[in-house]
Amino acid sequence: MHGGHAFGSAIAGKALFPRAWTDATVVEALVDVAKYPDERPRPLSDFDGGEGWICDGVRDGVALRVILEADGSIWTGHPLGGEGVTRNRRNRASGALKVFLALEENLLRSLLPALERAEGTAEQVAFVREEDAAGEWSLTVGALVHTVAATGLELRPRDRADLARLVDLTGAAGGPDRRAMAERYTALLAQTAPAD
Repeated sequence: MHGGHAFGSAIAGKALFPRAWTDATVVEALVDVAKYPDERPRPLSDFDGGEGWICDGVRDGVALRVILEADGSIWTGHPLGGEGVTRNRRNRASGALKVFLALEENLLRSLLPALERAEGTAEQVAFVREEDAAGEWSLTVGALVHTVAATGLELRPRDRADLARLVDLTGAAGGPDRRAMAERYTALLAQTAPAD
């Protein structure tokens, strides 16, 4: 439960629910945000090309994000910040996660400045940064690929190769849902323009 966001989780880079939040508290808060978000839900397709909705809300001083499937069921939910939310240090990662985070960090450093200068991308760039800070890397990668494709940003060969590698690692990280995400991200990446 919690996708590595439960207090006490040792997964590097993850934002953690407050220590006092039980499993029941987490589920209740996420369901409440899904049913009664603080703002109008945003279509996931605007951020990573997927089907579903993004619901944000603050409960008991904790900013939460819930991603809904197209049918309205909860796909994932996690803390973004607020009272009692802590983050595990990224530099404690090992193995495949260490490789993934190093690639992701280099790509964000390389691509976000250009994406921030592109017209109409402020909300997408903020989403990338928020998901990265929360430790939701599949959503970070998807939003990064989607924003690059939507802006027509020309990718240097190394950035294209690193982004393709991140997509592959996203697909290898889990079950069928992660593989389907990676397939969608691969199709989006194919739409990006190579730099001369």
